[in-house]
Amino acid sequence: MRYEKTIVFIVLTVTATLVYGQKSIDDLFEKYAGRDGFTTVTLNGNLLKLAHCLGGNDDENSLPACITEIRVLAQEDKE
Repeated sequence: MRYEKTIVFIVLTVTATLVYGQKSIDDLFEKYAGRDGFTTVTLNGNLLKLAHCLGGNDDENSLPACITEIRVLAQEDKE
């Protein structure tokens, strides 16, 4: 009985952390996307699949199939 409560607690904690982590990244992109001095690039999963098919290499270092999107937020370097 004691282990069951511990396992439930761990599962709930991990789930809450993952949900909050994704939300904070989405908030970051919403805040800075489209602003001067920031560049946003989004690669869709379909584009990634196409690039993988056209690449012709089935090596172990290729992207996992479970990746659905890659988003990059870059700040321009102002000196």
